[in-house]
Amino acid sequence: MRFSGLPFCLALLLPLCPAAANAEDGMTWQFYAADAAGDRERTARLVYGVPETDNVQVTGTCAAAPGTGESAPSLTFGADIGDLPDGKDVSLRFSGGGFDHEVKGQIERPSGEEGLSGIHVAMSNEDQLWGALKEKTSLDYLVPGYKAATLNLETGKDKIESFLQACRSLASAPPDPSSPATTTQGPSSVDAEKDAFNSAKELGTVEAWEAFLANYPAGFHADLARAYVKKISADAAPEAAPPPPPAPQAAPAPKPAPKKSATRCSSKSILIDGKCILKRNASTYCGPGYRLQGNKCVQGYAAPKPQKQLPTWQQEAIQHGCKPGMGWNPQEGCHEND
Repeated sequence: MRFSGLPFCLALLLPLCPAAANAEDGMTWQFYAADAAGDRERTARLVYGVPETDNVQVTGTCAAAPGTGESAPSLTFGADIGDLPDGKDVSLRFSGGGFDHEVKGQIERPSGEEGLSGIHVAMSNEDQLWGALKEKTSLDYLVPGYKAATLNLETGKDKIESFLQACRSLASAPPDPSSPATTTQGPSSVDAEKDAFNSAKELGTVEAWEAFLANYPAGFHADLARAYVKKISADAAPEAAPPPPPAPQAAPAPKPAPKKSATRCSSKSILIDGKCILKRNASTYCGPGYRLQGNKCVQGYAAPKPQKQLPTWQQEAIQHGCKPGMGWNPQEGCHEND
């Protein structure tokens, strides 16, 4: 994977580039340190790239006035970042040889033709990643969801260790009483920068950070201030309009009422026109002009069939409760009819 980055040898800072640790793919690790502005600020740099080309994969810097304690390394790792916006907060995952670790950073894209596109990380001097860089032979790293890149660590461990020790030394070095930083500004200048940084952070606006950078354009706080400006600008970008709410669905049609089962009548009733009528009232239920036909009342009158006239003795036997076929008279009562 090729990363477009700063030229490997920065002649403005160092007259000569120190020897670099060589890797088979042409990538090398390089460390160098420089003093600027009469020892008021010291800078340590770490680079991983192909010498004398713009093919750079990692750049690291820590700079501070001696004794301020502000020398945490600021590194940029060239990585596949797709279309992620500049300044977006992301996680950078390192793994290899049983090591698995994530650091937080922001997407960084160069404003000009030169620069390194990747993840900018402000990392503590005590982060466990330093131990892995000095112990493992290689590490892979990636932004979750994007392609991984590889760091060859078989050589260059001494460069990484020198860079880390320089950053720690800058944080713990006592102030130089003869330096212009002490005689002209005094110890309060460090506190003033911290107060200004905290004030800008509390306001959290681009204008506040630009005011801070106008007074303190270099150093660790300045790097963080520029990262905050990028993050605020990215967050302020208009978001895509939310999709329209789904159209309301038509209410389901009501279910038809279940059909009622046929009416059932008791043994003492019969069903006539859908009603249970006592059997003893069935003959008179339909009323004048209607007659019962089956279980319905139909129009029309049917005269009752004439009944056969029984003999007088038989009628009297029935009236007195004699058994069928027996006759009756006052002298004998119920008797066999002879």
